[in-house]
Parts: sequence; C-alpha cells; structure tokens
Amino acid sequence: MAYEKCGKAFVEKTTGRAPTGSINSFYRAIPAGDRHLLKIHGNLNNATERVLNRGEYDAAYGNDGNIHFDFPLPKLLKRLYTSFSFLFLGCSLSYDRTIQTFAKLAQDFGADSLPHHYAILACPSDPDRKAKLEQRLADAHISAIWFPEGEYQHIEEMLELLTASNA
Repeated sequence: MAYEKCGKAFVEKTTGRAPTGSINSFYRAIPAGDRHLLKIHGNLNNATERVLNRGEYDAAYGNDGNIHFDFPLPKLLKRLYTSFSFLFLGCSLSYDRTIQTFAKLAQDFGADSLPHHYAILACPSDPDRKAKLEQRLADAHISAIWFPEGEYQHIEEMLELLTASNA
C-alpha cells in the first residue's frame, strides 16, 4: 500500500511457491524494469503457496537438513542470488533456511563469482552478537551497512542517499 500511495504500485505480485507461469512472469519483469513484488514466503491466507510452518518449509526447501536446489525456493533463490545484487531491508537475516541457501550458494560458487549483496541493519550493541551476525553475513556474501540500534530514521536517510546517487 505504501508503494501505491507513492504512485509506484507493483504491476504484479508473485510468491516463491507460485505456479510456474507466475514465476516466469516475474523473471521476465526484471529485465523489462516492471515493478514486480516477489513475496518469497507467500501470503498468510494462501496455504498452497505459503511458507510459514515446518511442513511448509520442508515442502519448499527439503526436510533432511540439506538445501535442495531442485526444490521450489532454493531453485528460485539460486537463480536470483547468482544473477542480481540484493539489498536486504527489514530482514533479521537469522540463521534460517533462506540464509542457509545463500551461504550454500556462496560456498558453491565462491564470493568472486557472485554479485555483491547488502543489508541495512541495526548494529548490535553486544560485540559477541555483532560478531556472530557478521560471520553469518560473510558466509552468505552479504555486506552489512550498519546504523545505531533504535535509530531507524537512518534507514530513510540511507535510501534517500541511494536515490540521489542514481538520479
């Protein structure tokens, strides 16, 4: 809704477990420059395409502790993560199956073969917590752009700087 209010509504919305035609439409939207939202884990009210509970995660990623790139989400994430730069905004980047997928891709492809990925994150005040997060990000080939904890106004300032530099 925020994008709509700014006159930049998405042309289409797709979920990570959507039918193949919808995913292909998403892939075509990228080079065309269309505003297409990918909701990796779907919508709460659509159990068929949603990834919320353990069974849904198992169906989307596999359930034996390994990342299976022939499963829907790892396959989609591999294609995107190895081809385009990501900016993670509003993500915890906790050690879940999504970040495990990115770490596996970084390990398999090597950091020099991947696009640069970034995350705007609150800098943990606890040095141990920060070190663990930095290692998890490094394993997934993601560079942190830190702002002080609780000072969320810096996110908007950073995004404004990015917008100004692209003008």
